[in-house]
Amino acid sequence: ADAKVGVTMLCQSLAETMASHFPKRRIMLLHFGGNCGIDYTESGDALSLDDLKSALLSNVLQSSEILSACAKKQDNLYQLPGISVLSSRREYEPEHIHRFLSLCQADLILIDAGANYELGLTIGALRYADSRYLIATQQAVVFDRYAGAAKQILVPLGVQFAGLILNQHIANPMLDGADLWQKRYGLPVVSTVEFSDYGWQAEKEKESLLHFRDTRYTKSMEKLMEHIAEAAGWEVERASKFSLFGGKHEKRV
Repeated sequence: ADAKVGVTMLCQSLAETMASHFPKRRIMLLHFGGNCGIDYTESGDALSLDDLKSALLSNVLQSSEILSACAKKQDNLYQLPGISVLSSRREYEPEHIHRFLSLCQADLILIDAGANYELGLTIGALRYADSRYLIATQQAVVFDRYAGAAKQILVPLGVQFAGLILNQHIANPMLDGADLWQKRYGLPVVSTVEFSDYGWQAEKEKESLLHFRDTRYTKSMEKLMEHIAEAAGWEVERASKFSLFGGKHEKRV
C-alpha cells in the first residue's frame, strides 16, 4: 500500500520459512519494487536484475542465466536482487517482467513488488502475478496514499487483490483494529503480522526477523502461510509444514 510498510522484510521472512519447511521445492524471491531489496540478507556474489537487463530487453535471456544470477540463501532458496542502478528503474516495461517471469524455473515465485506504481517493474509484477496481496499498516497516511494510487492506477488497470495483510500490527486501543481496516480497504484481512522490536537490529545484522526468535512474529507468520496454503489447495499439516503455493503448476504471488 505504501513504501514503508515492511514488504521487503515480510517477503524475506516468508521465503526463508517456506524454503526451510519445503526443502525439495525450489523457492525464488524477486525484488521488483524499484530498489535492490537485499536489506535483510547477504547477496554474496549474486548479480542483480540490472545485470540481466540487456539480455531481457533483447529477448535473448535464458532460464539458466536467471538461476546463475541469484544468491542462494538456502539450498533451495534463490534470491535475485533488484535494481542496482537507480537510473535504470524506468527502462523496464510491464511486458519485460511478463517475459522474465515466464523464464523463471521454480515451484514458487515470491515477488516483492513494492509501491512504486509509476514503474513498469511494479506494474508488471502486479499484472502478471497469479495472486496479489495488499500489505498495509495501521496508519491512516498509508491508506490515503493507497486510495489515491488505486483510483488513478490500480483500478483502471484491473488489478485486484486477494486479501489484506496487516503488517507491523500493534494491539492497542488507541489504534484502529483489523475490522476497521478491512472495511476501509474493502478487502478481507487474511493475516495480521505482529510488530517486532528487532527491526533495526535485523537491518544492521542483515537478517530477517525470524532469526531473533520473536515468538509473536513467528506465530503470525505461520498463520499467514497457513491461510495462503489452504487457499491454494495445499495440504497443510498444522504447526509443522507451511507453504504459500504448490501443486503441479508454478505459482507467483
